[in-house]
Amino acid sequence: MLRGSHGDEFSLRIVGYEFPDKDNDLGFDSNWLIVEVYCKHGEKTWVKRAPSLLTWEAGILIKWARDILYKQPESEVLEFIEPNLLFQALRGENGKIETLRVTLGHETCPDWVHTLRKPAYFSMDFAINPEDIEAFCQSLEADLLIYPRRLQGIKELASSPRDRLRIVKKDNDRT
Repeated sequence: MLRGSHGDEFSLRIVGYEFPDKDNDLGFDSNWLIVEVYCKHGEKTWVKRAPSLLTWEAGILIKWARDILYKQPESEVLEFIEPNLLFQALRGENGKIETLRVTLGHETCPDWVHTLRKPAYFSMDFAINPEDIEAFCQSLEADLLIYPRRLQGIKELASSPRDRLRIVKKDNDRT
């Protein structure tokens, strides 16, 4: 859980696949994850569930969050196919990343946010706390062990060289 200096809280957990029985498509439908966000801002709390991440996007989020701690992330903004979540690494006056901004939109935005413009978005800032960010990453990793990326033998779908290596290695192990 991420904790802010003013009592704000944010947690994200994977609670299932959007299509649990669809494991033989070209990779997208079978890999949509239902995530649950828990947020506290001032006296208000909310919990929302929505299909917000693909399995590999959850992995990208973990890597990106750790990059904030241990090296520079490739991008200071991390957004996904579904616009429900957006993460930003904000630099302080010294040029170092000091704040993690979490923006919630569409299905994850709190119901009490009213704007003239739709869709509505709501952001919370969290000072970089290595223990919180590492715990956040470990929690997501544990969830991905339960809801891993599903390829079901589809060799054409590989979003990274590492995935292609795993597929090739798996095939070579059979011979």
